[in-house]
Amino acid sequence: MSDQTLIKNYYTFIDTSSLMHPGAEEAFLKDKVDFLKQNKVLIPLKVKEEILRLIEKDDTKRTQWAKKALHIFNALQASRRIKVGEYKDAQETFVDNILISLFTENRLKYNLCLITQDKQLATEILQLSKSKAVKRQKNIVVLQVQKDGSLRDFATLPVKKKPGEKVPVPKIPKKSAEKKDPFKKARLPVSHKDVQRTTVRLVPKEGSSVYLATRENPIQLTKQISKGGEGCIYETNYSKYICKIFHDKSRTNMKEDKLKLMTSRLNKRGICWPTSLVYNTHAEFVGFAMEIRARGVELKQLFIKPVFQSLFPEWKRLDLVDISIKILHKIRILHEQNVLVGDINPRNILITKARETFFVDTDSYQVEGYPCTVGLANYTAPEIQNKDFKSFLRTVKHENFAIATLLFMILVPGKTPYSHQGGESLAKNIKKRHFPYPLGEISGKNVPKGPWRFIWSNLSYKMKEAFFNVFTKGERIGVLEWIDLLKKYRVYLRHNPVSNEIYHYRYKEVKYQDGQPIVNSKKK
Repeated sequence: MSDQTLIKNYYTFIDTSSLMHPGAEEAFLKDKVDFLKQNKVLIPLKVKEEILRLIEKDDTKRTQWAKKALHIFNALQASRRIKVGEYKDAQETFVDNILISLFTENRLKYNLCLITQDKQLATEILQLSKSKAVKRQKNIVVLQVQKDGSLRDFATLPVKKKPGEKVPVPKIPKKSAEKKDPFKKARLPVSHKDVQRTTVRLVPKEGSSVYLATRENPIQLTKQISKGGEGCIYETNYSKYICKIFHDKSRTNMKEDKLKLMTSRLNKRGICWPTSLVYNTHAEFVGFAMEIRARGVELKQLFIKPVFQSLFPEWKRLDLVDISIKILHKIRILHEQNVLVGDINPRNILITKARETFFVDTDSYQVEGYPCTVGLANYTAPEIQNKDFKSFLRTVKHENFAIATLLFMILVPGKTPYSHQGGESLAKNIKKRHFPYPLGEISGKNVPKGPWRFIWSNLSYKMKEAFFNVFTKGERIGVLEWIDLLKKYRVYLRHNPVSNEIYHYRYKEVKYQDGQPIVNSKKK
């Protein structure tokens, strides 16, 4: 029985393989049920180009079918029963990629139908209709031309395999069971002398299918959501995953080895950790997948006053404390697994109005002998300023300096601790420990102009003392101690609503009543 009578008012695409099928003339030219009149039928111009390329080849049998396909194509075009056009980028070479992109982009707008004999293409197109990540999408149907010219629904056709025939699925290394033990501690970094860029035959992009070590069936890259120096991030038709596909210059054998190690353990909410390596259809390593979808804005947005006030107009200092504590708890989890962030960067931490936090770009973290090879001078400890990050492994002591700097820049929004009037370069200020803010009887020197001195004044004494000891004496406070200090600071702010403001323009004045401090402000 033909299934074509069920398809009406669909945007229908015909590919090369269907026009070359023995039943194509019966299906498309004689048109027993007038299928072409009941649907808007389109054929990418690349189909004709593909047919012409096949005609030029010496393969007599394929050339014969290609000539018949060209005859059918020209007859359909002359009868105006199809619409031929450049439906995607003219630079795209493969018809399959064009069709996958068209179906991905239009599945929310129109009912779509594909007529093809290509089983792999049919499977990928039908996979789009099963996506849980996309709601309220229209129908997607794939039809196959039969010998008698009828069109059958691909999903209802029995699977036929010749004796001994194997389904051509790329051999992807399967992911082993996740380990629960922490990563090992290493003393020396993995050598970078033998690092080589890995070349691949196909770099996946929007519409491409990729394979994960955690799944037998392919998933599809549906939409590019960001692009960076190392690669592109894509949504997929499987809502559990997003994928990072590396640029050619960033794909190396060392990166593959490191990611294999990282995907073997650690799966915590809010830490966007690599969960599976990603391979192209040739079983070549091209990137990795993450299960956790991050949301929010970059923490760095808090450092720009007008942007901060626009995004979070209701926030007080207590909200900054809560964000800081949540960030510290995630770093604590990483440290318990012997993982160092290394490149503590406010761009790689996302926050929401609900005070959720998400860590992204985690593939750069230091794991076992694989160092974090990047870092910002602001967050780099004095003893490792201007060093080649590839040449050594960072320590928790180094990380604690970066943590203190990040906390300072959250609580004194956007101002680095070593920034002061008449200062030298940031790296030199850090090395010389030129921290300009005062503590008790110890006077400050060259405090930056603006609200910073007043914000500093309104911090609790314990918070000021902690920052002062880190940035002038070289003490390194651990994550748990910072969490304890911030919890006490939270209590302090609840008793002192004036200090709960984020930006201050007056010095703090402390009085006591019934043993409790009462904070007022007075003009300078």
